[in-house]
Amino acid sequence: MDIKLISDNKTINIEYEIINKNSGTHYINVDDREELGNELDRLHKKGMFDKYKISYTYTVHDDYIVLILYEAFEFIR
Repeated sequence: MDIKLISDNKTINIEYEIINKNSGTHYINVDDREELGNELDRLHKKGMFDKYKISYTYTVHDDYIVLILYEAFEFIR
C-alpha cells in the first residue's frame, strides 16, 4: 500500500522500502495518520520488520508526520 508523502505529491510503499532495506526519513501528511498506523500494523502482523531486520520510529507534528526507517540494531552478548 502506498502512503502519500507531503513533498511533490509522491508516495512511499513501506513494504518495498523494508524489503530493499532502504533506510531514510519520510514526511507524511498528518491526515494519513490512521492509514500509516494500519499499514504499520499490517506489516508487523506479516513479520516484515523482523524478517528484514528493519525498525522505525515516527513523530506526529501539527501538519506532518516524520517516519524514519532504519536497520535494526543487533546486540551480541
